[in-house]
Amino acid sequence: MAPGQWPAFLAFYAGFWALQNFARPLRLSLALALAPAFDRAITAIGERLNVSKGAAFGVFLFCMAVVTTTTLFGSLYLLGGFPPVK
Repeated sequence: MAPGQWPAFLAFYAGFWALQNFARPLRLSLALALAPAFDRAITAIGERLNVSKGAAFGVFLFCMAVVTTTTLFGSLYLLGGFPPVK
């Protein structure tokens, strides 16, 4: 990083850190509120596939990884991909 960029970087980083610390209780509350829905989804996967809850959790994680990766790279594709490296 160029020497003249440090003040702007530190200001951005401090703001980002403060925002994340403010949002931490909100993220925890959201996770606690959504936990029953995720538990029902994992239980339903286990019952449908006739597997243990641990295996159903693995299937759920795999499906979430596929959806997340597809969304990420699909968005990059629609937005024109990565910028060229110069």
